[in-house]
Amino acid sequence: MNRVTGSYSPGGAIPLPSTPSAEQKKNQSVTTQTSLKSTQSTETPRTVLADTTVTETKPTASVKKTSWITKIPGINWLRQRLSHGSDKLFVLAQKALPHHTFSRLFGLFANCRIPFLKNLFINSFIWIHNINMEETKRHSASEFDCFNDFFTRNLKEGVRPITEEGQIASPVDGTIGQIGPIQGEQLIQAKDHTYTLTELLGGDEEAAKQFENGQFTTMYLSPSDYHHFHMPVNGKLLWTTHIPGKLFSVNPKTVRSKPKLFAHNERLVAMFDTDHGPMAMIMVGAINVSSIETTWGGLENPHGKHNGRYDLVHKDYQADNHRFSKGDNAGDFKLGSTVICLFGKECNGWLKSLQAGTKVKMGQPISPPSNQ
Repeated sequence: MNRVTGSYSPGGAIPLPSTPSAEQKKNQSVTTQTSLKSTQSTETPRTVLADTTVTETKPTASVKKTSWITKIPGINWLRQRLSHGSDKLFVLAQKALPHHTFSRLFGLFANCRIPFLKNLFINSFIWIHNINMEETKRHSASEFDCFNDFFTRNLKEGVRPITEEGQIASPVDGTIGQIGPIQGEQLIQAKDHTYTLTELLGGDEEAAKQFENGQFTTMYLSPSDYHHFHMPVNGKLLWTTHIPGKLFSVNPKTVRSKPKLFAHNERLVAMFDTDHGPMAMIMVGAINVSSIETTWGGLENPHGKHNGRYDLVHKDYQADNHRFSKGDNAGDFKLGSTVICLFGKECNGWLKSLQAGTKVKMGQPISPPSNQ
């Protein structure tokens, strides 16, 4: 299993040279004139310090290549308009086209391997969404086989440090949609919109009871985010259930306007036994999300038919002994989607600094230590 780990290693500050006095300036002037008359001189400590500083902050080739674009007047405004415009396009598409058909067509396009087309698509996407490619193992469009290969890109080791034991780690890079206690069986989707545990878990009342009055958080992965989901705690996989449904967009605008969205969309429920009690991770499909892939089951094929119709597909993994450590890679989405984490009463709650709209990175702590 691919685990992204590491630790923070902030660099020490470089001391600045003190300001010379008038007497020192005079001596320095004499020294400089003397040095000019010599045929060859070695670098002074002050020169070495300056050269070292330049070397440490020298931009990479990729930054140099695109830096001139950022100097064009209005370019950041254009990037923002294009980014927001793509969200609006998805909303219009989900109203006008059959969700599954549109997602299949997008999946075919995203798997295009014609170099010119896929490179153009990838580079445009990187620019519009301002993606930091310095964090990834591969940096240029030409290194990816297709758009889906780019979209499920892996990060360099150490760029997402994993929080200490006893705390729950964020499973994804994303934005918190909602976070807090579960009121009986009720979860909050958005203002004036709720849904139930039983609805979310596909009618499984027995599973729902484990999370009554527990804790939950919803995290939205925008198209610009890193799209793997990781284990927030140590745990053993018990079972999964794929629940068929719609493929509405899960962007914040749709979440605020579509009642019971997460209970209507296709989703994969994964149940774990963890150090923090029972935990369920629900990976919610969305328009343009052509598939969800897990490290234990491979491609989940959320648009496939089983026995001629769309059925709930339950898989038991208890005998397979799939054990995961916090931070282990659990799978990926092919485009922006949402992860919902459920914990039981044993959960110690969430950090008070977290609320709807807070951006998080995979591995950062989202709960207080378990001993508090």
